[in-house]
Amino acid sequence: MVRHWMRRLADHGVNDLYESFGFAPHITLSEFSTEDFAQVESALQMLAQNASEIEVRFTSLGIFPGLQGVLHLVPAVNSELLSLHRLIHQVLSPLCQDFSPLYLEPEWTPHCTLVLEMDPLELPRAYDALIDSFKPFTTRISSLEVITCCPFQTILSRPLNKK
Repeated sequence: MVRHWMRRLADHGVNDLYESFGFAPHITLSEFSTEDFAQVESALQMLAQNASEIEVRFTSLGIFPGLQGVLHLVPAVNSELLSLHRLIHQVLSPLCQDFSPLYLEPEWTPHCTLVLEMDPLELPRAYDALIDSFKPFTTRISSLEVITCCPFQTILSRPLNKK
């Protein structure tokens, strides 16, 4: 469904930069750097083995304005999502540094990106593309992934336990 909306946005003249990176729809829980990825991998493997999939209901659309405007889906925040976010930071804190403040409480705003670097002139086209098609929906967070930047690449993917 999310990929359908991304394609619909592109068909209405909204940039498809984010889709071109090839990311699966996701909610970013943290951004950090580390000198010891082997320990991070081990810690996230253990966390994934002990955590269960999380049900998430996306209820609305949102915009992060600015030079890198982001159009995104907004989830209704539930205790399981907050707990996973806190647990990830608890596990990673001794192993990582340079955490982005955007992904730390109280600044963290959970979201699923649809469009990245959206020009303000694209906003009316985005609105037209989604206004009649967006309906709240429920899905699951089913895995933990670590993605590196520049170039973007998934370097770790671990499934969560099915409920």
